[in-house]
Amino acid sequence: MGLPIFLSTTFIAILVAVIILLVLLTGFLIYMWRLSRKEMASGEADFEIVEDQISKASQSPTRKRWAKAGSIIFDIFVGALFLAVAVLIFTRAMPNLGIPYSLEAVKTPSMASVDPANADYLEGRDDRIYVNDIVVLEKVDSLDEIQLYDIVSYKHPEGINVIHRVVEIGDGYLITRGDANAGPGTDGVKITLGMINGRYTGIRIPALGALTFYLQDDYGILGMSALAYVIIAAEVYFSKSETIKEKRLAEIKDLFKAGAVKITIESPDGFIEFNSSFEGTIDKKRTSTNTSLTIDKGVQQNEDS
Repeated sequence: MGLPIFLSTTFIAILVAVIILLVLLTGFLIYMWRLSRKEMASGEADFEIVEDQISKASQSPTRKRWAKAGSIIFDIFVGALFLAVAVLIFTRAMPNLGIPYSLEAVKTPSMASVDPANADYLEGRDDRIYVNDIVVLEKVDSLDEIQLYDIVSYKHPEGINVIHRVVEIGDGYLITRGDANAGPGTDGVKITLGMINGRYTGIRIPALGALTFYLQDDYGILGMSALAYVIIAAEVYFSKSETIKEKRLAEIKDLFKAGAVKITIESPDGFIEFNSSFEGTIDKKRTSTNTSLTIDKGVQQNEDS
């Protein structure tokens, strides 16, 4: 059985490669999470957990604000990414939702300038439309709603959408031409009501059409889907890791509630000594073979030999 006509061999190969990479990434994150859970449960990650707390406790207010700002910026980026995808889906569904407006991205410069041959009837009209603009179209229920020199979007017989100006109104049809197209020639298509996507309202959003083209492209959809999966997988991994980290940190804090004054951690990563406020000293040159946690309750005990 051959490949679907809309999927090229190159795209299929890239799709398979992306799926394999995502599966490997998922397996790696699951392995790392299980390893992290094991290390935190056994106390092997205590040095890392406490070091992070000491670092946060010693941060200046300015560094804390920058760290918080960075987190907010990342959240805004993720939110904007998913919002862009949601808006794209919504705009493509607008006609089916009964909304009398739709959005369309401009691919060609045929309405970006005025050819001298068209200057006479375009004098005083400043409704240029540029490549990568997104234009707002108004639904048309009858050709009587369209006037000469309006701009309309229609489905060309070649299967593409064309946004051009009406230069002739006939009996049950329209004739259009791009403002930048030279000579007296027209699009050569008699446009009927059923072919019209909408009439240009004069509202356009510059540049965002490039993103729309990318999102509508097979590679764009694949790239955005893969990126969304990676972000979600990473968020799940870090969320689960943070949960077990907070659980272990709560257990260490409970030691202070039980009477500990000072705690010492010796590990292959270094030596830490800290109090209940997580103020202390870190010495990464002083290491030990195994991880050990020593509790000092502030009571000196003497032992006869």
